[in-house]
Amino acid sequence: MADLVSFLADAFDARTADEGRSAFSAAGGKTRVGEALFHERLNIYSDPMHPEMPAAPSTGEGIPASRLSLVKAGVLEHLVYSRFWASERKQEASPGPVNYIFESSAPPTAMPAMIQGMERGLLISRFWYVRLVDPRTIMLTGLTRDGLWWIEKGRIQYPVRNLRFNQSVLAMLAPYNVLAIGAPERRSPFMVPALKLSGFRFTSVSDAI
Repeated sequence: MADLVSFLADAFDARTADEGRSAFSAAGGKTRVGEALFHERLNIYSDPMHPEMPAAPSTGEGIPASRLSLVKAGVLEHLVYSRFWASERKQEASPGPVNYIFESSAPPTAMPAMIQGMERGLLISRFWYVRLVDPRTIMLTGLTRDGLWWIEKGRIQYPVRNLRFNQSVLAMLAPYNVLAIGAPERRSPFMVPALKLSGFRFTSVSDAI
C-alpha cells in the first residue's frame, strides 16, 4: 500500500482537479467531491496530532496545520488548496495535509484472518519501480519484489516469480474491490493498512529478483 498511495496523495490537489487533469476532475470544470469513490469503510485524513504519526505543525506554505478529512466513509470530502489556488478560487487555503492516515471505520482485520479466509490468491510483500501511466485514473505500472507468495485454502503454500502489474489505484480502492482492511502501520509520511482485494491486474511474469 505505501508503495502505491503516494500517487493517490498527489491526486488530492484542487488545482489539477479544477483544470481537468486529475482523477478527481469531472465534466464542465467540476470536481468529484461528494462522490462515493472508495470503499464505504475507508477514511483518509491528515492530522498533525496523530499519536502514532505526529507531523509538522504547519504546511510547507506556513499555514497552521489541523485535521483535514480527505475521504470519509468512502466519499471524497475535500481537495487540497494551496495559497495561490485558494486565492484564485476564493477559498480558504487548506490546513494540510502534513501526513496521510488510511484507516477503516470498522474494526481492522488481522493479516492471518485475511489469509485464512482466502481460497486462492497472492500475498504481496512489496512493489518497486512503480511509475504513473495515466493521472486521470491513477493507473500505475510496476513490479513485485521481496516476496510474492501463493495462497491456497487459507494457507501460504510457496513462493511465486515476480509479476508486472498495470493497476488503477481508484479501481483498487473501489467499493466492489476491497474485501478487508487491516490496522494502519507507519510508513512515513503515511499510516497505511494491509488490504485484501477481490482483484489486482497483473500482466506478465518478470525476471526481476
